Amino acid sequence: MIEDAIVISGANDEGRKVFQIGVNCEADSCFNKDPKDPNKYEQEGAKTQFDVDGMIEYYVKMINDHPLLTYFEDAF
Repeated sequence: MIEDAIVISGANDEGRKVFQIGVNCEADSCFNKDPKDPNKYEQEGAKTQFDVDGMIEYYVKMINDHPLLTYFEDAF
């Protein structure tokens, strides 16, 4: 919805990006601390777990899918 509102506003164009999007990932809150399955991050529920390389791919996909996304806080 935020991306749609930015596009509809017309504030961004080819020459400038007035509005960009940042995400606070709060990686600590999704880090799986279970010793049976260490060093994994849970995204979108416990069934979807990633190691560090998987999280990087997840973030890259988000950036590619959402061009206004330019900032990640606390990614790991």
